[in-house]
Amino acid sequence: MCELFGLSARKPQLLNDYLKEFFSHSPRHPHGWGLAVLDEGICIEKEPVIADDSMYLKSRLECEIK
Repeated sequence: MCELFGLSARKPQLLNDYLKEFFSHSPRHPHGWGLAVLDEGICIEKEPVIADDSMYLKSRLECEIK
């Protein structure tokens, strides 16, 4: 079973700390990770790789995600 994290807010919120905590659950969900941001368009990023092993996700979480 996969896990989902969602947030709806009136003002932009910095999500990096929430996402780092959420993706720390990846050993229990090893079939991949995904991130969708729906703000002035749709941005979907995903990989069929455990989040802990994804170099792309590590670099992505170094940038602000709002």
